[in-house]
Amino acid sequence: MVGRSEEQEKAPRLMSIKTVLGALIIVTLGTSLYIYQRIGTLDEPIAQRKASIRISVAQGMTFKQLVAKLAQRTVLSDVLVFELYARFSGQDRNIKAGQYLIDGRSTPRQLLHELTQGQPEKSIRVTLPEGWNRWQMADRLAKVKLVDRDRFLKRVEMERLEGRLFPDTYSFIAKLDTDDVIDRLLNRHKVVWSQLKGSRLRKTSKLSDEDLINIASMAQKESGHLDEQQKIVRVFLNRLERGMKLQSDPTCVYHATLYKSKPSPRTCKDKTNPYSTYVIKGLPPTPIGNPGASALKASLDPFGGESAAKILFFVARQDGSKRHYFSETYKEHRGAVKRYLKGK
Repeated sequence: MVGRSEEQEKAPRLMSIKTVLGALIIVTLGTSLYIYQRIGTLDEPIAQRKASIRISVAQGMTFKQLVAKLAQRTVLSDVLVFELYARFSGQDRNIKAGQYLIDGRSTPRQLLHELTQGQPEKSIRVTLPEGWNRWQMADRLAKVKLVDRDRFLKRVEMERLEGRLFPDTYSFIAKLDTDDVIDRLLNRHKVVWSQLKGSRLRKTSKLSDEDLINIASMAQKESGHLDEQQKIVRVFLNRLERGMKLQSDPTCVYHATLYKSKPSPRTCKDKTNPYSTYVIKGLPPTPIGNPGASALKASLDPFGGESAAKILFFVARQDGSKRHYFSETYKEHRGAVKRYLKGK
């Protein structure tokens, strides 16, 4: 077999190198042309509205992950140009972790500058306990200057949002608008409620979601223990089926001037109080607070033991356990009241 000359062996390698270089040149020219044609998008507002956009950059987040997050939220009109511009300018390596509140009228170029040169917004951490009503939440959020109290209460009342402001520990950007804070609480409730409804819990009631959340708000006020909340929900369902008044003490003080007070015979028997379940039959007009996950779960999955259809009463033990005694008959209940509340 005749051997190949050195020149013949080099020829294919040179051809391959030229092909690769040619492809790289074409890609580079194409990319440059695309950027040139679309460079104007870097100076267009990222949102066609004045509302601010909240952007969270987690510690250790890569620039690629950040771009994907911005793309998912449709913040950028041209994700590719933004990414290429950041990489070519070297700014992709200088992104600072933190919470940012970006003016919706800012441009992608200004956004990138803010994420690399600006200072992340100060975060305010606040806890909203389970069961708190709108006035309690408004007081706490206004105290740390996250909301305008009057605006908060006005929207909650007008849109009937009580019961759907999910109680939790949140980290908010200091400059958020009152509506942004409310929306955050609403979205959290929506996620939790959807997850609970989708977890195949045993739903024995034909009540609407609104009614179940209403019942959950009362169960939350009565007890913080899931097993008891399930029994309390069952008591309320049994009473509703029998046409009995619910007689839940916390409903007696659901009022702008009473929410800091403890229930009393006077407030519970006040015939002008539309929320007192000692006066009205059926459920209160709205939830009396904002239930957490356990109370919401209890409303979807009430107690189903042997005595489920019979329990109609409960009373706090008053022994430091924060537990309740449940009864099937009024006679048994009266005995429990004497034993636990009157010390007899």
